[in-house]
Amino acid sequence: MATIPETRVGMGKRPVTWMHLVTFAVVTGVCTVLAIFAVIAAPVPPAPGVSGLYIAAAIYVPVALWFGLWGALAGGVSALLVGLYSGVPLLFAIWSMLADYFEGLIPLLGFRLFNVDPEFKFKRRGTANLIVLLLALDVVVAVLAMTTPAIGGLLGQIAVGTFKFNVLYLLTFLVAVGLLVANVVVTGSRAWTFYVIFGVLGASIVSGMVGASVVAMADMSAGTMLLLALVSIVVQAGTIALAILAQRNPKLTPIFYIVTAILIAVCLALALVAAGKSPAYPLVFFGWSFGDVIVLATIGSMLMVILTPFIKRTQVYIKGWIS
Repeated sequence: MATIPETRVGMGKRPVTWMHLVTFAVVTGVCTVLAIFAVIAAPVPPAPGVSGLYIAAAIYVPVALWFGLWGALAGGVSALLVGLYSGVPLLFAIWSMLADYFEGLIPLLGFRLFNVDPEFKFKRRGTANLIVLLLALDVVVAVLAMTTPAIGGLLGQIAVGTFKFNVLYLLTFLVAVGLLVANVVVTGSRAWTFYVIFGVLGASIVSGMVGASVVAMADMSAGTMLLLALVSIVVQAGTIALAILAQRNPKLTPIFYIVTAILIAVCLALALVAAGKSPAYPLVFFGWSFGDVIVLATIGSMLMVILTPFIKRTQVYIKGWIS
C-alpha cells in the first residue's frame, strides 16, 4: 500500500515569488493559443470550444508535473478563455474549465501520492528514443487525419450507432496506446508507467467525462447552470487552498488527498447526471478523451522526456504544490 509522502510535499518551503506568477501567465498564454488553434483546426461540431485533437492538452500534464498547481490552474484558466473566445456562455465556460484543471491535477496527485520522480530514466535509451520517434510520426498522421479531408478519408469511416468516426484517426489512437505500453515494458521506467496511468489515461477520461457534459447545459435551467459553475469555482479554489495548507503543515496531506478525491468523484457524478440522455454526449466524450490520449501520448510524452531534466534544474520547478 502506498504511503503519503508528507516530507516530499513539505519540501516546497520557498515563498511564492514573481517567477511563479510569470510562469503561470506564460503557460496560460501558450495553452490558450494552442487551444484556440485546435478548436479551429479540428472541432467537434456538437460542442463549441471542443476539439478532437486538443493540442493544448499535451501541455496540461507536463506543466502540472513541472509547476505544481500553477500548471493545473493554467489549464483551467486557458479553457475558460478559449470558451469565451468560442462564444460559449460564461456559465458553460466556467464549468468546462474544471475539466482542463482536472487534466493537470489527476497526474499531479498520482505522482505526488506515490512519490514518483517525473524525470524519465530509461534502461534502454536507444529503444526508448525509437518509440518516441514513432509517437512523433503518429501525432503527425493524427493531425493530418483530422485537418485534411483527403487524407482523413483514405480509410473511410466506421459507424457506431448514429455516429461516424474517421478510421485513420481511430488507428492513430490505437497506435499511440500500443506504443505507450511498449515503452513501459521496454524502458522499465516507473515515471513512464505512472505517466501512462495518470497522465494519459486517467487525465483524459476524467477530463472528458466532465468536459463533454457541457453539451447538455443548453437544456438546463439557469439555476442548475449556476450551480455547476459555482461547483467548478469552489472545487478549484478549495483544492488549491487545501494544498497550500498541506504544504505548510505536512500532517494535513492525507486530508488533502482524501477531500480532493471526494470532490473529483462528486464532480464526475454531477457531470454524468448533467449529461443525462444527451445524444451528443458520447460523441463529444469520445472526441475529447481520444484526442487527449493521442496528444498526451505523443506530444506530451516527448515534452516530458526532452524538457523535464532541464526544467528540474531551474528555479521555476516546483517540488511542493505551489512553491
